[in-house]
Amino acid sequence: MARDAAPTPRPRYHQPTRSGIDPVNRIPLALLMIVVIASPLTAQVSDGVNNSLPQQDAPPVAHESVVPSACDCIHSNCCDASYAKCGCESQRSLCECGSGRFYFDINGGGTILWMPDYNFFAERGEGGPFNRNSNLNTADNATPGFAVGGSIGMICRRSLLGACQTRLETRYSYLDAQTSTNSAFLDPGAGTRFGWEAFDTAGGFGTNDGNTLTTRVDRDVALHSLDLLLHQDYQLYGQNRLTLYAGASLRRLEQDFDVFGQISTSVTMRESLNTDYYGGKLGMSTRRPVRAGWMFEGDCGIGLYGASSDYVGNYADSTPSDISRTRSSSDFAVNPYATLKLTKPISPNAFISGYTTAEYLNYVPQMEYGELGTPPSAGSVRMDGDEMTSLVLGLNLTFVR
Repeated sequence: MARDAAPTPRPRYHQPTRSGIDPVNRIPLALLMIVVIASPLTAQVSDGVNNSLPQQDAPPVAHESVVPSACDCIHSNCCDASYAKCGCESQRSLCECGSGRFYFDINGGGTILWMPDYNFFAERGEGGPFNRNSNLNTADNATPGFAVGGSIGMICRRSLLGACQTRLETRYSYLDAQTSTNSAFLDPGAGTRFGWEAFDTAGGFGTNDGNTLTTRVDRDVALHSLDLLLHQDYQLYGQNRLTLYAGASLRRLEQDFDVFGQISTSVTMRESLNTDYYGGKLGMSTRRPVRAGWMFEGDCGIGLYGASSDYVGNYADSTPSDISRTRSSSDFAVNPYATLKLTKPISPNAFISGYTTAEYLNYVPQMEYGELGTPPSAGSVRMDGDEMTSLVLGLNLTFVR
């Protein structure tokens, strides 16, 4: 038999009033109406009291400049054309000016490299033991060419060490220079002899009186540079800025030679001399506005590198003889440099600059083919070191995103 179920209790409801509003809700509604009605009355009383008192002129409110005082970014204006909206404050360590944005640039121009002497040919003793008296530089030291490069950088969202702005930047540059030099050395007579020493150190070749040594040296130089740098931008005053930077740096110098010499015997040489530089650089730049919207910037720094060089030479003459030599060497290199740049905006996010860069490298490998004052039998192909100077003049385009 099924058990009887208990009766279900009926739900209770509040009895609605005539107005349709629950009495429980009347109290908050009444309070709200009192506040609304009393507000104008309170305002009138307050105005009456204030009007009865003597009024003192209030000082004018100083409007803050829309130009941030300490957040000047990549170029002349904070956040470029929209700097008024970026909300930078000098007290903030977080730089809002373009934070998280990217910029990149491309550049190109002409260059001249001043390279070490090329010393394969020599003035030699006319009689035995045919000592090497002096080297003949048969290649132009000033080597013209072109330079191209570019960089890409990111403006970090947080600045470091009190800087207005921190940037991480990668740079690459490539310099290529070539020269071809033709020379002739006439043997004037007794006491003079021009020629070269063979790679096997067994002897050499030289002019007879009245004969001429003719030479041609083709030199091709390529210099690659890759940097990863951290930039710290500091606002000085107005739009004057100081930037400190440091980072890793890699460079590769490639020297290729194609050589020909002839007396009655001829000689050809093909040589490759490559150097890898591993190290870092640090520097500083300063920027200030000049007339007509132009911005002037000066940059200087120094690179410190360990250098590793390798040489491969192939010698052949018409006797016939065919000899190859390889050499390796390590050294330390110092690379000071300086750049001057003049920049003008061409759109809210694009800038054009004219620039010149000069740099000095205190170690560049140079081949020696015999000791001065010694005969060919004492000589040996060896690697020595000299210096290089370069000058670049070009244009740079910068784009900000």
